[in-house]
Amino acid sequence: MNGQMLNYLPGEGVLRIREFCGLNHEFQVAELDFPPLPETVRQCGWLAPDGRRFPMQRSRQNPRRGFLAVAIAPHEQLDLKLDSAAAAVDDPVRLTLRETEYLLENRQLSLRIPAGRQWTAPLPCSVPGPVAEIRRSGGKWFGTTYFDTLLPIRETAVTVREEGPVRTVVEYRALLADGRESRTAITLDAGQCFALIDEEFHFGESDQLVWLFDGAVLPETGYFLDSTPAYQTRWLNYFLDTQLARLGPWSQQSQLGLSDGFGFALPGENTRFGAVALQGGRWRGNRLNSLDAWMRRLRKGDRLTRRLVPAETKADAVPVPPAEQIPARDRSECTPALCWEAWLGDGRRRWALAVCDAETFTPKAGDDLTRQEPPLDHFISAGSAAEFQKQQGLLRKLHIQRGLLPLQELLGMTFDALPAPGSCWSFDGSADFLRGHLAPDAPADLHSAAFLREMREFLRVRLESFWYGGGAANTNPVSSRRVAPYTFLLEEAAAAGEIQPEEMRLARARILALAKLMSLPDYYCGESAMRPADDPDALNVPLMGMANQNFYTDVINLSGTAGAIYPDHPEAAKWRGEFIRLFSRQLDVHCYQSGVWEESHTYFQHVLLTVLPLMLMLRDRGEHDFFADTRFRKMLRATAAQLTPRDRLTGDFRHLVAFGDHEGSIEPYRILWRHFATAAAPHDRELAAQLNRMARECGGTPDETLPETPLPWENEYLPGLGVFFRGQLENAETLLALRTGSAWAHHHDDDGSFQLFAFGRMLIGDAGFGGRTAGREKFSDDGHSRWTLPGRQIHNYHWRCTRGWPVRLELDAPQPEATVFTPANFTLAEGRALPFQQQLRHFRKVVRLAPGAFLIADANEQPAESCYHFHFGSTRLRLDTDGAAEADYGDNVRLRLTPLSSGLAAERLADTAGCAPGDAMTTAHVRYTAPAAVRSAAFLIRFGTGPEIEQPFPLPAGACDIQIS
Repeated sequence: MNGQMLNYLPGEGVLRIREFCGLNHEFQVAELDFPPLPETVRQCGWLAPDGRRFPMQRSRQNPRRGFLAVAIAPHEQLDLKLDSAAAAVDDPVRLTLRETEYLLENRQLSLRIPAGRQWTAPLPCSVPGPVAEIRRSGGKWFGTTYFDTLLPIRETAVTVREEGPVRTVVEYRALLADGRESRTAITLDAGQCFALIDEEFHFGESDQLVWLFDGAVLPETGYFLDSTPAYQTRWLNYFLDTQLARLGPWSQQSQLGLSDGFGFALPGENTRFGAVALQGGRWRGNRLNSLDAWMRRLRKGDRLTRRLVPAETKADAVPVPPAEQIPARDRSECTPALCWEAWLGDGRRRWALAVCDAETFTPKAGDDLTRQEPPLDHFISAGSAAEFQKQQGLLRKLHIQRGLLPLQELLGMTFDALPAPGSCWSFDGSADFLRGHLAPDAPADLHSAAFLREMREFLRVRLESFWYGGGAANTNPVSSRRVAPYTFLLEEAAAAGEIQPEEMRLARARILALAKLMSLPDYYCGESAMRPADDPDALNVPLMGMANQNFYTDVINLSGTAGAIYPDHPEAAKWRGEFIRLFSRQLDVHCYQSGVWEESHTYFQHVLLTVLPLMLMLRDRGEHDFFADTRFRKMLRATAAQLTPRDRLTGDFRHLVAFGDHEGSIEPYRILWRHFATAAAPHDRELAAQLNRMARECGGTPDETLPETPLPWENEYLPGLGVFFRGQLENAETLLALRTGSAWAHHHDDDGSFQLFAFGRMLIGDAGFGGRTAGREKFSDDGHSRWTLPGRQIHNYHWRCTRGWPVRLELDAPQPEATVFTPANFTLAEGRALPFQQQLRHFRKVVRLAPGAFLIADANEQPAESCYHFHFGSTRLRLDTDGAAEADYGDNVRLRLTPLSSGLAAERLADTAGCAPGDAMTTAHVRYTAPAAVRSAAFLIRFGTGPEIEQPFPLPAGACDIQIS
């Protein structure tokens, strides 16, 4: 079977378009080769067997290509025969030249485009941009654009690039006085309710193109794409200059500071208009490239006051009724305006300007204000296309079907391929690391008929919830991670004759469609997120320095695995090569010199689980051996360096210190270490022996052919992550892990916190230790055992400047110590980082005084009211009148925390439960509050099984002092 979506069959005179995956492609325009007709023929038609005619227009730019208006239903095969006569175009595009403008329109929308001209010393903000006004069919004209540039515009020009009833492209060019230019190509297609805006610009970095909506067309309601298939509705008040959203190439499923799209209601009529990002992989200049929606106030309507005048000086709105006003006082001179502010420094931007009625704009099931059912879950695993489609709004549909995976991209795709024989690989479907990717309730028999149906259904839901639902939010890298092992298992079952050929062809088509999706930079701009901040194409700063690294590993792993399993697919070599190149780039960009991965422990291990099967396949092919890569082996060494002592919560096995996110779990990662030991052994016997021992100590099975070597239990600074005080007490291992360093903690404000382990227990650590909590406490600063500011959340992730590092290390001293600093530069409010007016640096010193005694000393560089939080791994806790807290962990294990500073007020707060009830999964919370006059505080921690924890402990002179530098 030919698995190509688009085929020319010259012997039959047929153009065949076949849909393989069950997706509906609405009426739209695609660019194809124009049939071999005389060049004088500008239009032709294609005739379907059922009598439908599809018009095609020859390209003016490239006469060998043309634009076909077509729609194709799920699983439909269109066998089109050429009809040299022009086919009628329903809702054609028209371009009309008037005296001072072009009118570009179809029956959905109209755009007025200013004609070009020379400009001599134009006034600032007076030169029109590429669109003078917008209108929905039958509605009123609204909006305008203008340039706000440091240098004056000297010329604007209009060029018609394509013209015809199927597609018309008009380019608007603006030239600065120094010769730098900006080009905006506006494409309008037949029957479409949006215009494609493709901008390439090389102006000054502070220059902008402004889309202005004010006066009688000032919107009062906005709609902002979020992680649902619909949007979030907001009322707009215009009381103060406020940024509403930033349209960018990639938003990580609407989790970060950039937006996929936004829309607004036009006052006085049933019109909605908005902007949607398209094909983010084509955007350039991402360091400063966005279309920002702002509520602005203009002083006396002066455009120059839009951003040059401070917001607070324009906050003169008097929205109260006349009876509440004092006429002598309550007058204003500023007027509100909605502004879309497009940066023009140096780059490229591609987006859709959508205009439609409210019914087209709103999901059939209602929006966030009116729908009765909950929005689609990020990990949805059941449901029909019709159910998904009911929740999808127009903007999200455009973002997905015209931006992330457009028909134009799919037409060149092949949806079938022969799998490599299972004998090619050194493992099969019984491999435990494949099962580690599956749901915990996966059956023992992975070839059972029920599970084979479940896997095929999973593929359908992944693709349809993407297409008809929330796009990358519903088919995100995490929810899709099982596609790779399912591909392996399904092909293994198909080779055994356990799946009908037609069922497998459909499953394979969906696998390849998902692989194609994941391979596109439009879906996940991971490479841009791996560029340094001084690269013009870097997304590093707009993404606040924290693109989710493991998401990108999932993405490239899925397409890379497809490339390995289907080696003869036309894109297989590319997919495998991109995994090798891009994961290698991740090792350079996301790993510290210590080997620590730029993410929390859960995702660190998840990455290792994700890549293992594909790395083995690439090695087995003789294509690439990551196990021979010293960077990857350093990463493996860093996992061993993060181990805790044996912990009763994990069945008396070790786990990685749970810095950052989720629980200290050994599942499913305990299966990994034997395989990595075996794979690393030919290249590094010492590392292999450590990983082999790690397999046993983390609850796995070691490789009996390899030796086992325990990790040296000694103090260590692990750059990027923290300082590890390792010791022995009563013949048992102890560990105090102090969190410090640049590695971001996956939305956890844990800078300067610590976790203390002894006697098979977490004694002090994070709130809800042992499981994820339902509330915010696990993420916020006060949910960690650290210093904070009362009433404000210190924000220690996102940008590099929000995190601290060690300033003094004496780990080989008789009483080892480490001093670290924590910056308090930002607070977190409504998901946004806001700067403190008074910025602080806090210093924490940890000293191991004795095997069962630690000193925790804290100091601020300037006076500030402070809180010190401690979360105990037992709810059997007593708070004495002197402020000392004593916890009983059972088996005679106790810990006593004694404040050594005066002026501290102690209070026990509510306990925090983890995933399961009971003391083993619940932590007790004690907070000490100090007034600003108390600039430093110190605490003595003693723990053990005897009475010594209650006895005085002599402190060396100056032990509590901290040298602030």
